[in-house]
Amino acid sequence: MTITKSNGALSVSIHTVKATTHGRYLVCLPATSVAAPVLVGFHGYGEHADRLLSEMSLIPGAENW
Repeated sequence: MTITKSNGALSVSIHTVKATTHGRYLVCLPATSVAAPVLVGFHGYGEHADRLLSEMSLIPGAENW
């Protein structure tokens, strides 16, 4: 699929490519067993998942998400 958008000064073509990938994910259970929102984080290339998880734990109230 190709989409072309133009705002008058700039024309951008957006393309998609089908790709297969694999990965892993870390799960921390909330402090309580009641239904809670979900907090999801995505780390960048070369960044360690455990470091992101530590940073996300600094968000106030994250232990209940």
